Order: sequence, then structure tokens, then C-alpha cells
Amino acid sequence: MWAVFSNVTLAKSSNLKLSGNITQSAYPASKDGMNTRRRLPDPHPLRTKRLTKLQYLREAREACLSYSVPLGIIGPYKARSLTWNSSTYYYVFGQGLAGNARLVEAFRVNRHGELVPVPAFQYPEPFKGLFPTDYSILYSADPWNGAFPPAKRSEVFEGD
Repeated sequence: MWAVFSNVTLAKSSNLKLSGNITQSAYPASKDGMNTRRRLPDPHPLRTKRLTKLQYLREAREACLSYSVPLGIIGPYKARSLTWNSSTYYYVFGQGLAGNARLVEAFRVNRHGELVPVPAFQYPEPFKGLFPTDYSILYSADPWNGAFPPAKRSEVFEGD
């Protein structure tokens, strides 16, 4: 298995020029706060051609900033790509309160050329090294460290 990283940082500005850092570091405003549904903006109708890697990175970052970012993840928000097992992943990450890198969302391009979120169980293995905090929560046998002990007995009620 091999991984190729593309290290691109995008700046939040009116014309989205490349720069060294992202200036956007606050949570995007939302009416419902935490309860805002996480979704991509409306898909582009019948996209006829694939975008460039830079355009997909911009689109991924804008999609993440358009909905509520998970609690405990602050800016600057950066978009990068990773090629693993011949599949390209576009991911957006920020900084945790402890200063570590935290994953916001990962995307792949579907057959219509649109970015779609990747389910957590399909994250590529290199994310384990890039985002150890998030990966350990997702793939832990006991992510709550014993806070919820297993039930001693279970019963099935079949009704009358």
C-alpha cells in the first residue's frame, strides 16, 4: 500500500487565491448551531468535465465551511488530497483545542465528477497516522473508556 499527499492550503478570500495560511478560523454561523444537518451544497447539474485537483480542494473546503464544524475543531481549516490504493481522497482538517490535527470531513469524487462525503468506515489507512485522535475514537472497541459498561443481560420482548 502506498500514499501520495498533495499539500495545498487555500485562503478564504473573495477570489480564493493560494496563500500560506487560511484566514478563516471561526465557526461558520448557523441558526441551529450543533443541530444543523451536515450536507454538501446543491450538486452541480450534470457536470460535463472533471475539475482540477485545486478546484476539488476549494470545493471541499467551501462545503465544510458551509455547515457546522464538529465541536473542538478550530481553524485555520486546510484542504489536502491523498491518493491511496489508486483512489484520491480530498479531506479538510482543522486544529484541535490541544493543537493536534483534527479531521473535519473526507470526500471522494463520484462518477459524475461531484464530491461526496466518505463514510467513516471507509477512511483510508493513512488517516490513522494523520488524525490519531479521530481514528482512535472511530476504531476503538471502547471509545468511551468504560463510561458505559456493557449490559449484563439482554432480553428480547416479542409482544403478545
